[in-house]
Formats: sequence, C-alpha cells, structure tokens
Amino acid sequence: METNLHNAGIKSACLDALPDKAMRDTYKVKRKLPELTLCPGCRAVFKDGSWQWQELSVAYEALCPACHRQHDNSPAGFVALSGDFVAAHEAVIFGIVLDQEEREKVEYPLRRVMDIEKSKEGFLVTTTDVQLARDIGEALRQAFNGELDLNYNQQAKRLLVDWRR
Repeated sequence: METNLHNAGIKSACLDALPDKAMRDTYKVKRKLPELTLCPGCRAVFKDGSWQWQELSVAYEALCPACHRQHDNSPAGFVALSGDFVAAHEAVIFGIVLDQEEREKVEYPLRRVMDIEKSKEGFLVTTTDVQLARDIGEALRQAFNGELDLNYNQQAKRLLVDWRR
C-alpha cells in the first residue's frame, strides 16, 4: 500500500499535531461567501461563517470544499489499514470508520469519507478532511491498539495515517 500512497503525492513528514489553521488549503473557500449559500452537492449551508447542516429552500449556490474535493477526486486524508488483523476483522473496522465519520459529520459537514479501496496490503480510506483521517486512526488505535503513524505533507496539505496490527 505504501507505493500507492507515495504515487498519490504523499511524502512522509512526521507530525505530532495537525498544522496551524492559518495555513493555506486550496480547497478552502477563497472569498467570503454570501450568507445562506447552499452547496448543490451535499446541501450543506454556509451560514455565520461556517458550513452547517440546515434545511434551506432559497439561497446562493456554491460547492462546499468537501464536495469540491470529491468532484476533483483529491482527498485531504489517507488512512492506510494493513495487517492480518484488518483482514480478519474487516466488518468491525469499517463500522468504526463509518461511525467516526457519522459522529463528526453531524457537527462538521466538511468531514467525510470519500472512498474505501481494497488492495493486496489491506485497505485505503480517503477523506475530505485531515482531522477526520486522524480521528479514524485514533479511534482504531483506541479500539484495537496496534501501531499508528501520522505523516503530514505540508505543501500538499495532506495527511497520511498508517494504522496496522
């Protein structure tokens, strides 16, 4: 799986914490959106300076950063899952991954799982947000122990989370 991740443009740069929020992310909205802007992809609403889940019938329209990432197939987070334990407990592990996404997506609409791909080495989960990728890795480590490595590529604004057991 490592070769797939390196082909995706991720270089290892160990990190203890996520980057400063002031760092530029190309998928962040570049201009202030009008209040009550609706994302036509997921129906999230930009209100009071952030994306939220809210019912809205009339609004401006603009793709939110998560839908933009999904449209471009440009994940921010990569969670590599490998080891014999992963293959033996696939259903439980995916339950934890998807539960973590659901819990976070309630409050943070831009945190989503984009895809889960199977490979010879295990699985690769891609996300629209680096924090969700990190939280998935932490949830798996808390549930099953194992080894967890975080590698952040500051230039690409991408996080590689490698969990194995």
